[in-house]
Amino acid sequence: MRFLAFHALILLTVLAVPSRGLPATPTLVLPNGVLSCVKQRLSLGLLPNRHAFPSPKLQKSRLVDEVMKSKNYWFDPQFAAYLEAHPDEVVPLARAWYASEMFPQMIYPRFVQVVGKKRAHLMLDPRILCRTDDFLKWSGEYLKAHPQASGIELRAQFAKTLGTSKVFRGMRLQSADEAMQLKRDGIQSAGLKFQNKSFMKEKLLFEIDPKSASPQAKRTFASGFGTEMLNRPMNKDLDKSILVSVSDWMELAASVGYHHGQAEKLAPNGKLFLFEMDIPEFELIRQAGPLDKAGAFRKGRGFYQIGNQRIDYDPYKIEAFIPYQVRPEWIRTVHSYNEPPPRWHFQP
Repeated sequence: MRFLAFHALILLTVLAVPSRGLPATPTLVLPNGVLSCVKQRLSLGLLPNRHAFPSPKLQKSRLVDEVMKSKNYWFDPQFAAYLEAHPDEVVPLARAWYASEMFPQMIYPRFVQVVGKKRAHLMLDPRILCRTDDFLKWSGEYLKAHPQASGIELRAQFAKTLGTSKVFRGMRLQSADEAMQLKRDGIQSAGLKFQNKSFMKEKLLFEIDPKSASPQAKRTFASGFGTEMLNRPMNKDLDKSILVSVSDWMELAASVGYHHGQAEKLAPNGKLFLFEMDIPEFELIRQAGPLDKAGAFRKGRGFYQIGNQRIDYDPYKIEAFIPYQVRPEWIRTVHSYNEPPPRWHFQP
C-alpha cells in the first residue's frame, strides 16, 4: 500500500509538470483510485490543463460573446464579475471610454475610497457616473449595514431609490404600423438597428481592449459611452451610436424628432410619432455630474423657442440618453401628429 501511494504521488508530480507534446489529459494505465484522484484534481483546476487558463485575449472574446448573447452588453453581470476579478483594468478603461484624465485621476479614487477597489468598476457605468455624488453618499451608508455587498447588488439597490421618470422621444416614421411595431418590440439604438452583429462584436472587443485595437478600429468605433456622448453635439456617427436620445420636454422631443437632419434622412416623407415613456430614472444617462460638459455653467443662459413654448436651457432635462435600447415595457403610449410640429430655435 505504501508503494502504491508513493507510485501515485510520482505520477501526479509528473502530470503537474507541463511538457511540450503531451496531450491535455494524458492516457495512462493507473490504479482506479489513482485515476479517480487525477480526474478530480484536473476538474478542480489543481492540475494544469492548457484549456483551463485561456489567454487574456481569449477571455475577453468569450466575455463579449456572452454579453452579446444576453443583449445586456456592458451592463451584464458577467462583465461586472470580470472587472471584480481584474480590478486593475478599470483605470485604463475609464481613460479610454471617457476620453479624459479626470476620470482615472479624480473620479476613480473617490470610488475606491467609498466602495473599495473591487467595486470601483461601477464608475464605468454612465448611469452611475452621472450621479456620482448621490451614489457615493448612498453607498457609504448602505455598506455600513451590508459590508459584503457586491458591486452588482450596490447598483441594483441604488437604482431602486431613484424612482420613475417620464420622458419623450419623437420619431419620423413611414406608417402607424411601424410605430406600433416599435411600441411592441422596443426602440433600438441606431448602432443596433443599422449595424450588423459583426460590427457590434468588433466594437465591444475594441472597447474592452482599446490598447490592442488597430488604427482602423480606432477610426471606426467610438471608444465607450463618454466618446459616444461627445459625438452627439457634432452629429458624428449617428448611424453607429448605441445611445437613444430622449427629452423631459414633450415639445422639444417632438420638434427634434421631426426636424433633425437624421430624421429627415431616414424618413423624408414620414409622419411624426411621439413615444411617451415611464422609465426607471436610473436607466437614463443624464448630462450631470462628471458627464455634464459645462452644461451647469450654462444653465439658464439661453432658451429654446418652439412655437409659443419657451424652454430654458437645462442640460439635465433638455436631453438624456438611454443606452442600447428602449424596452417595450417602458413605452406607455404613442401619439401621432397629422401636422409637423414647430421647428425649434435656440436663443443664447
